[in-house]
Amino acid sequence: MQTKSYNFLAQYKLGKQGEQIIDRWLKNIYKVTDVSDIPKYQEAGVDRIIERTDGTTATVE
Repeated sequence: MQTKSYNFLAQYKLGKQGEQIIDRWLKNIYKVTDVSDIPKYQEAGVDRIIERTDGTTATVE
């Protein structure tokens, strides 16, 4: 049995495509802010902050 090696760049690109799909879906309902490149959010494992219509927010990984 052959093991497939992990390719970070390929997985990163795939993840970014998935994020774009989710962002488009969520933007129909919420204000979505991409914080994935901000170090303090990276450390906390947060990729997005969504704001609901009532002004409350939630973090999304």
